[in-house]
Amino acid sequence: MTEEADRRQSDARLRVERFFGELDHLGIEDVALVSLPHDGAAERTPARAAAAAACVEAGLGSLLQATREKARTRVIRMYDRNMYQPTWAGLNWGRSLGTIEDRVAVAAAVEDAAIGTVATDVAMPGDVDALLEPLRLLVSMHPDETPRSEFAGTRWTARVGAILFIVFVITTVAVLGSYFGAVGWAVAVVIVVAAVAGILRDRSTR
Repeated sequence: MTEEADRRQSDARLRVERFFGELDHLGIEDVALVSLPHDGAAERTPARAAAAAACVEAGLGSLLQATREKARTRVIRMYDRNMYQPTWAGLNWGRSLGTIEDRVAVAAAVEDAAIGTVATDVAMPGDVDALLEPLRLLVSMHPDETPRSEFAGTRWTARVGAILFIVFVITTVAVLGSYFGAVGWAVAVVIVVAAVAGILRDRSTR
């Protein structure tokens, strides 16, 4: 690998690091404030293809693929961890996170921005700007430096919700246990074990 190629790789990795730092300041509350055009991803197809090809030609193909996959995973986790929210009576499973079209538009915007980030030094400036613009709009909804719940930290909301859920289940089954006896307690144990296993599994994937 030439010195120029090394420099290009190093610069691209630094941009990717900053890119995910920006995502850490973007939360579901910010995403909900903006409705991106549902046909925006299709309109960016030429820019996406040109930028991706430029990355491959410049030896940035592996970094591009890894960055796209990581960005896609961050969006999936953002929506997954915000499907419910804790309340005093349990969990609000009916929380709206936007239409399917809105979620697809957000996912496409983040992934395209990942491509534009890697391709900044090797693709046409117009293509890069087209790929970065939708995410810039989303990030502008949260201009200060405080990380949002997710992409950065809804893990705490998820944990609190899980704990409240376990407490709610134990309390409810304990009351019903006076009527159902051992069966009620057995059901409580099964549910609690399953919930704890889910929390541990979620932590192990981070």
